[in-house]
Amino acid sequence: MSSRLTFAQKEIENRISHFRGTQVMLDSDLAKIYPIETRVMNQAANRNIARFPELFRFTLNEAETEDWKSQVVMSSAHKGR
Repeated sequence: MSSRLTFAQKEIENRISHFRGTQVMLDSDLAKIYPIETRVMNQAANRNIARFPELFRFTLNEAETEDWKSQVVMSSAHKGR
């Protein structure tokens, strides 16, 4: 049983990124952990805003989104090597 837990922990750790000087996880990755659609995850957060305080959620601005996309492309390109 502990090996299953370790696997789950590693999967979660692999989905954590660093952004704005803190550890973050994308809404799409959280949705995969709880096998639901990303839009459902976001709807739940919006409907229960008190359970998702500002400290735990934010939206990227346009410049950050472009920078994030280029980091993902670079990261994916390096995985093939």
